[in-house]
Amino acid sequence: MDDVWLVARCPSCSRCHGARGAAHRCPHCGHRTASPMDVVDRAASAAELQVLVTLANTPEELRDELRKRIGGQRVRKGADDEDSPRVWFAALREAANEDGYVTVEALAKALRRRSSITPVPDVIEHAMGTGLLFEEESDLWCLLGEQRSG
Repeated sequence: MDDVWLVARCPSCSRCHGARGAAHRCPHCGHRTASPMDVVDRAASAAELQVLVTLANTPEELRDELRKRIGGQRVRKGADDEDSPRVWFAALREAANEDGYVTVEALAKALRRRSSITPVPDVIEHAMGTGLLFEEESDLWCLLGEQRSG
């Protein structure tokens, strides 16, 4: 089954992230993860992986509430790929300048071009929760590491 994604825990920073195979770098701290890695869970799709990584990085006492919220969003939006985390990620990459910085205005434009109806703060919150964005200062975020297109 080649389409299996792994939810791996970094031995250095203890944060979880998605992985497809053996050795790789942690997207949070840059630590080179050796094989065998600490596999926390498995996902059949990238969408499922995002949910599992988010839940794995959420404090245990908040997981049930987060599961309910994630479930509610999926019911409202359905399985429509037109406004999904994949669309948001593409918009984030487009919105980032050559230094990887993202502003609300640039992200709003990129989301509009993709016909996304998701509010900009929701996309930013999701991206920060999954480790894609870091808040540099008020209203300025940095798209982390290899996520940048340039």
